[in-house]
Amino acid sequence: MHIKIGVIGPSESVAKILKVSRDFEGVTFIPFVYDEVSQISTIIANNRLFVDQWLFSGIMNYSYAIDQQLIKKEDGSFPPLHGSSFFWKAVGSTTE
Repeated sequence: MHIKIGVIGPSESVAKILKVSRDFEGVTFIPFVYDEVSQISTIIANNRLFVDQWLFSGIMNYSYAIDQQLIKKEDGSFPPLHGSSFFWKAVGSTTE
């Protein structure tokens, strides 16, 4: 089964996520970059049929999508904020 994940965030955050995600087999990560949080509405509306799941770069843009009822909680997620998470350690290692 091939999964398509839409990655939503500012360009720098999306780039870091894509660096980590390139090693996942059977998953395509599709970048959706915005300059302003309000652009999330258009991104989701225009692309919801092309992705299976949304990965937001952080809690702020994820919460915006939930609060604006653009997605349901089960349709999206974001990386954990705490520094001990594997994901953010991997992202940090790509910038060193």
